[in-house]
Formats: sequence, C-alpha cells, structure tokens
Amino acid sequence: MNPADGSIDEARVATLLAVLGGQRLRELVAVLNLRLAAMAAELASGPGRWPGLKAIAHQTRGSASSLGLIALAARLGDFEAAIDRSMDEAGVAPETLAEAAAEVAATLRRSLAALAAGFPDLAAHYDGPAPGASKR
Repeated sequence: MNPADGSIDEARVATLLAVLGGQRLRELVAVLNLRLAAMAAELASGPGRWPGLKAIAHQTRGSASSLGLIALAARLGDFEAAIDRSMDEAGVAPETLAEAAAEVAATLRRSLAALAAGFPDLAAHYDGPAPGASKR
C-alpha cells in the first residue's frame, strides 16, 4: 500500500497533523494498536468473549476511519461481519476468525507503512505505543 492507492485518506491525515500535531496523532495511533492487541486477547479467550470482541472491533473501526486509515477500517468491517456470522449461525469456526484477525493485523501494518510513506515525520513512531498513550 502507498498513500496514492487509497489505503489512507491523505487529506484527513494532513488535517489531523495540522490540527492535533504529530505527537497527538502518534498517541492516537498507539491507542489504535492497543485496541488491536485487546482484540487479539478477546479472540484467544474463545466464543464466550466474542460479543466483547465485536465491540472492540467496532470501536477500532471508527478510530481507524477517523484517522484516515481507510483500508484498515474496511478490513475491520469485514471482521465485524465475520463475528456476527459466528454468533448468529455458530457456523464460523474460531480458525476463520483467527484468519480474519490476521488479515486485520496485516492490513494495519500495510496501512501504517502507507501512512509513514506519505508522512515521513511520523514513520519512526509506529513500533509501539507512543509515550503518554493511554490504554483503552
């Protein structure tokens, strides 16, 4: 992914940088990373925890969209739909959800790489949570 392929909304990111500044944007991305880690923990906990997983996925999708991470928001929407199918039909195997979660993680990596390519001053800060980022 690169910024020109539509995986990120460059105008939105540029506006966020101008309004919030680089440090705050890095903190918001760090919170997004923490939510994705929480999703992985909920998924590992089994089907009884999937309603919580869906809530986290939904919140994370909104955050990704707000941050201009279009491809990630779309992938999280697909993941939410897979969770819904698993809860409604009991026909989606945990392995399928694990695969969908892996797709979310891969899309996150590609989205962050595209973000870094378009906004190099942010690039060094995607290896982990930014200082001062709260755990949500």
